Amino acid sequence: MDVPDPRERGAQRRRLYRQLKAACVALVGLSCGLIALYAGAPTLQIPLAVGAGLVLGVVLVVVVFPGRDYIDTSDSRRGS
Repeated sequence: MDVPDPRERGAQRRRLYRQLKAACVALVGLSCGLIALYAGAPTLQIPLAVGAGLVLGVVLVVVVFPGRDYIDTSDSRRGS
């Protein structure tokens, strides 16, 4: 049985975390666009709402996931 390399698992985890962040940004951006669409915004304002939503999504991701490119799996409550 092959044991996965810890560095490879770390790279996979970082890649997944980046994808999660990108999905959160895209979700906020598309949500803003859909809200504008359903509110009856003119055609020009819908892409502007999507763009503003993407900017807001980036800000939210930075606030929610501050300065990390990985998920910290260490448990600080465990004793040494």
